Amino acid sequence: LGGIRPGENGGFEKFILKPTFYAELGYVNTEYKSPFGEIKSTWHHIGNNKFKWSFVLPQGSCADVILPNGKKEIYKSGEYTITV
Repeated sequence: LGGIRPGENGGFEKFILKPTFYAELGYVNTEYKSPFGEIKSTWHHIGNNKFKWSFVLPQGSCADVILPNGKKEIYKSGEYTITV
């Protein structure tokens, strides 16, 4: 549900974030300890079928972030919060 997935090469230097958002759940908090550091993906429902999604990408990694509309964006290491 948090959407943390290994990349095409099977590792976490470049990985995929593609969570599944369900308003009925209210929130999800997911963490994974990769060889590069901790990856976090947390979302919560904020109403009107919108969600606030926060994620942390460890130093030396990047992620293909797949948005609910299918659009893919590349994010480098850091902390992010977006509304989807």
